[in-house]
Amino acid sequence: MIAILPRYVLRETLRVFLLAATAVSGIIFISFSVRLLNRGLNVVQLRGAAPYIILMGLPFALPSGLLIATVLTFGRMSGDNELIAARAHGINPWRLVVPVLVLALLLSGVCMALNHHLLPRMSQRLKQAGQQAIGPWLERLGTWTLEMELGPYVVYVGGRDPEQPSAWRSVAVVRYADDLVAEIYVALSGSYELDEKAQRATITLHQVYLLRPTPGEGGGAESWTFFEKVRLPLDLAEAGTPSKGISDLTWAELWARRKRLKAVAAGHAPLARPRAERNLWERRLRQLREQQAARQAKRAAQEKLAHEARQAQARLEAQAEALAATNARLEETLRAAQVEAAVVQEEIHQREDWLREETDATRARELRQKIAELRQRLPALTAAQEEARREMERNQARLAALHPEIARHQAAADAATARAAALAAQADKFARDLAAAEAAYEQANAQAELIDIATVIHYRLGQSLGPLIFALIGIPLGILIHRGSAVVAFGASLGVVLVLYYPLYNLGRMLAAHAYLAPALAAWIAPGVCALLGVALLVPAMRR
Repeated sequence: MIAILPRYVLRETLRVFLLAATAVSGIIFISFSVRLLNRGLNVVQLRGAAPYIILMGLPFALPSGLLIATVLTFGRMSGDNELIAARAHGINPWRLVVPVLVLALLLSGVCMALNHHLLPRMSQRLKQAGQQAIGPWLERLGTWTLEMELGPYVVYVGGRDPEQPSAWRSVAVVRYADDLVAEIYVALSGSYELDEKAQRATITLHQVYLLRPTPGEGGGAESWTFFEKVRLPLDLAEAGTPSKGISDLTWAELWARRKRLKAVAAGHAPLARPRAERNLWERRLRQLREQQAARQAKRAAQEKLAHEARQAQARLEAQAEALAATNARLEETLRAAQVEAAVVQEEIHQREDWLREETDATRARELRQKIAELRQRLPALTAAQEEARREMERNQARLAALHPEIARHQAAADAATARAAALAAQADKFARDLAAAEAAYEQANAQAELIDIATVIHYRLGQSLGPLIFALIGIPLGILIHRGSAVVAFGASLGVVLVLYYPLYNLGRMLAAHAYLAPALAAWIAPGVCALLGVALLVPAMRR
């Protein structure tokens, strides 16, 4: 009989546990499914993700199912006076409890394996499925949908521009990190670009005000920062999505990252508030990069001005050379015209001398005719000389006007080159400051991530011990309730979960987020309090 009763209790607990765990899994499955449908998955994609959803719900369903089973089983046994009968036969009540506690311990091991190895991979698969469904929903966003979850972002759209189907008006985007608000974008307008072939989407916001809340560790809320344009890339390709956060790492990956971060943080003094330091250096890095980008833009603008001034100077110098060459040709033309006019004038004088000495009438007539022809050529030669002189004067005036322009462009090019050189010299200082800021940020980030990793590890351990903790509470709770009603057992279990465990769990997260308590210690508030309460109730219940 002594061996039969523990098996009986274990069998009754298992029977109720399987039913309760199945029911709780169904509720969790429906909740997850509705959330994924809101994220854009269709029914076909949801059917493919169903195994992942079921597996992800097991760490929550197993403790809840065991809590209901222990409350119902021991409540019925207490109500039917079976525990009193067992004690009357000399059976220690602890012999009836130990098999259930062993079962709870085994289920805790199952939850630990799920939390540390399987669930991170399932979370990645669900994120991939959710991001691959972004495309169709982007086309619908802004028509009748006012809110949509896109990976870490939640997008709110006031309306769609009727002239541009892919453009939105009055856009707000909230980015979450570890269930906390990390960034808030408020934009006058926005749009999206979808590359189905590359499986990428980009949300572009215009006239944007950005707020980065920094809760905890001395952080307040930063002031709003204005940007003309902000681009939020959403990679939909399976190979590149989604990026793994700490909560998505398996146990081996957590320890590998912890080892790497410890190597980065080795040899440096531990920071009192690494998260605040990380936020501080992140802001400093952002400012330095903005300043560096501004100086690079100024340097590029000065180099462009110098290049344009050099080009203008080269064009003017080419014009001056062309004018000088033209003047040289005009001088040759003028000298040739002068020489030809002198030759013509000499021929006229020679023929006039011949005419005075000529006695033959026919020969005299020919000389007069030749002299007349030569005199007709003189005005044309004189006009050519005058035209060459005027053209040379005009060219000289143009050259006189070009020289100051050339000097002005040369001075502008020299000044722009000097300013670009000064900006280039400043770039070395900015590079050193940026390198120092990046090193400080790397240290602060390494120490902050070490704290985050410790937090994730402790939270997973605390959640994994849920079956054992709930069994410690469920057994005395069922005995004290003294009823075997399923409604009463479900209500009592729901009260333990919603009134005790999850409020303490959220309290621990809030205390850790605001740096009121060490994250590793805050992770054990809910499990520790519930375990102590369970032990405090179980010991007197066994003595009754």
